[in-house]
Amino acid sequence: MVNHYDANGNFIEALQVPGTSGIEAGMAFDAARNLYVTNFADASVAKFDSNGNFLGTFGSGYTGAPESIVFDTAGNAYVGAADTNVIRKFDPNGNSLACTR
Repeated sequence: MVNHYDANGNFIEALQVPGTSGIEAGMAFDAARNLYVTNFADASVAKFDSNGNFLGTFGSGYTGAPESIVFDTAGNAYVGAADTNVIRKFDPNGNSLACTR
């Protein structure tokens, strides 16, 4: 679960990732202000729009527990898994581009 606050620090809602057992670990925003949340326990990354609406999962093929996520200036995402030391690179649409150890 991720708590959503407005610009003044007022609580708005708790963002739920449907169908997960939930250990959300890392978060990042893309250039369009969408929020990406890594789910450590369920090996997934959830995507929310700037209003907190769940848009679905992002990327696939996670072989470990996704813990961190960052974006480069081209909009590519890098998702790191804590237990396998793997970093997966995805294009802005979630298509796999590379996997490194």
